[in-house]
Amino acid sequence: IMEAKRESESRGELFALRVDMYFVFRVDRLIANRLDSKKLDRDNRIKPATDAISKLLLIDDKYFYAGFSEKVTTENKENECTIIQITQTSPRTLQDVMDQMKKSLAI
Repeated sequence: IMEAKRESESRGELFALRVDMYFVFRVDRLIANRLDSKKLDRDNRIKPATDAISKLLLIDDKYFYAGFSEKVTTENKENECTIIQITQTSPRTLQDVMDQMKKSLAI
């Protein structure tokens, strides 16, 4: 990651990362019954996870421009975990987002 950062900066480009997170919980910890979810906040896990990634990789979290997070179910307690995928990205503009939304509506 640090090499990619140096390369981006040497080309005069802004360095940005996308951090996707999947929080895997045993199904009975997430779902109370067929129609209701239990309170197990995904949002409360995002900041501690990004802080830990930042510390582990020795990189400021200001470079985390984008990301996706999702609660995922498993049948086994042994499979509970957090899966993190980090990829280099380019910061998007408002116009990029508006164009994406228009394409989504056109489907």
